Amino acid sequence: MTRIAIIGGGIGGLTAALALRRFGFNAEVFEQAPELLEVGAAIAIWPNAMRVLARLGLGDDIMQHAGVIEQVRWLDSSGRLLNAAQFPISEAPAVALRRADLQSALAHALPVSSIELGKQFQEFEVSANELIVRFSDGSGTVCDCLLGCDGLHSRVRAQIVDNRAPAYRGYAVWRGTAATSLSA
Repeated sequence: MTRIAIIGGGIGGLTAALALRRFGFNAEVFEQAPELLEVGAAIAIWPNAMRVLARLGLGDDIMQHAGVIEQVRWLDSSGRLLNAAQFPISEAPAVALRRADLQSALAHALPVSSIELGKQFQEFEVSANELIVRFSDGSGTVCDCLLGCDGLHSRVRAQIVDNRAPAYRGYAVWRGTAATSLSA
């Protein structure tokens, strides 16, 4: 069975592990944090992503914690409407929920033994037909494939490609949470 090491236990790493396991791969997640903490505020999941999560068996669990997004509006700094979109009600709605609820649903869908915490990626080495992954605690693992899902400051990416600082593109995003829905 193909052994896949996934560096990073966030939403991307856990989703990748769950999907790969559904297709019969031996995917294991290595997360540097000693526990999976509640990080961030809310996250929007668009219909295409909800279809994938539903196929992974998480649709009902996510819907228990989510609110359906019926419309989105983009405003400039003075409040002037720039664009708007309506989402049709369908079997795969757009939803919003706490990031921690999504991460928890993903983690609970995986076998406990497939997530190793406290494993800070140090480096990998290619040897014959396999990869050797080393962690800062001196331990390691052997795998056939390595996925870097370790975020903006990815140590996996840094070993593979030029790891320049992100380039500012002039975008600003405001984030927040609301207890109720607002009407236009």
